[in-house]
Amino acid sequence: MYFVYLILYTIMVKVSKYIVELLPIIYSYERINVIYIL
Repeated sequence: MYFVYLILYTIMVKVSKYIVELLPIIYSYERINVIYIL
């Protein structure tokens, strides 16, 4: 059971790092889109 939690934890950490790296890119892309639309 502990092993399953460990695997889930590592997956969550990797996903969170990936999201943290993607967020600024998505944010800037949306800003560019908004500016382009305006």
